[in-house]
Amino acid sequence: MTILDLIQQIRYAVNDTDKIEFSDAELLNYVNQAQDYISNVCINNAFKGLIKEVDLTLTNNQAVLPDDFVREYSVVSGKYILNSIPPDAETDKYSYKIVGKTLYSTNDSVKLYYFYMYPSYSAVSDTVVIPNVFVNLLREIAAYIALNRLEFNTNFEIQLAQVFEDRLLQIINQYGNSNLERPVPFVV
Repeated sequence: MTILDLIQQIRYAVNDTDKIEFSDAELLNYVNQAQDYISNVCINNAFKGLIKEVDLTLTNNQAVLPDDFVREYSVVSGKYILNSIPPDAETDKYSYKIVGKTLYSTNDSVKLYYFYMYPSYSAVSDTVVIPNVFVNLLREIAAYIALNRLEFNTNFEIQLAQVFEDRLLQIINQYGNSNLERPVPFVV
């Protein structure tokens, strides 16, 4: 599915099939806002579908984090899951710290498991990258944002936001388990 397909569905939902109220660029912006909302709720609830892994080589006990890094899930070196320590503490081979966009550890290399945001769209020809289980909710939230821009009477805004979050949590709980393999924090 392309963003244009999704925008057409949103236009139908907001009764703007003739493209009078909303431009494609405006609806694209609402899709990005809705997707950011979904990403944030997923990350805040540790949805494992938003975890990537990367091998980092440290130089002078530091490595630059990936550009799409939001929050770490875990850091592994060899057979050990490293402990996160405060920014002002000294690292050793069993610990790491993150300050800004830099990871610090005394290990030569580490495997970083981290949360990332679904990428934003820049054109209507882009392909929707969010998993299919979230597409209906993405469309509904984007339509809600569009209707809210028109300042329709939405006295139940807070309740509707809670409904969106509850539905998202239900999806996360149903589909949130993954087969991500990580080393255990002890040697057997």
